[in-house]
Amino acid sequence: MVVNTGGLKYNMEMLDKNIINGNDLLSKFMNLPVEVNFSESWDLLFTAIDKINGMGKEYSFATFKTYVSLTVEKSVNKMYKDFSFAHAEYITSTQTSREAAYKLLIRFILWHNEYINKPI
Repeated sequence: MVVNTGGLKYNMEMLDKNIINGNDLLSKFMNLPVEVNFSESWDLLFTAIDKINGMGKEYSFATFKTYVSLTVEKSVNKMYKDFSFAHAEYITSTQTSREAAYKLLIRFILWHNEYINKPI
């Protein structure tokens, strides 16, 4: 399944199969000298989540009972907000909250590299 979000296309099957590439993306995002296995550790995932939440008040990662979400919001004025990135991953019987958070972080980094930071 290919998902198109704001001009950026994601092949979700490839994303699911490329955990190693995801770990590489997260390691580079965190400026680590070696690749770390983020997909297996909440502690490591939360270091990335903390970094994103610390990027400014417009960055927000939240965990709920049935899903995790990440939004990047640009305020145009007091009455109008432009959500440049708004995604959620659902927690289900086949996807744990850790897996959902991991996938969401990878999506964010792909978007961040393309639109904000250019490849890390």
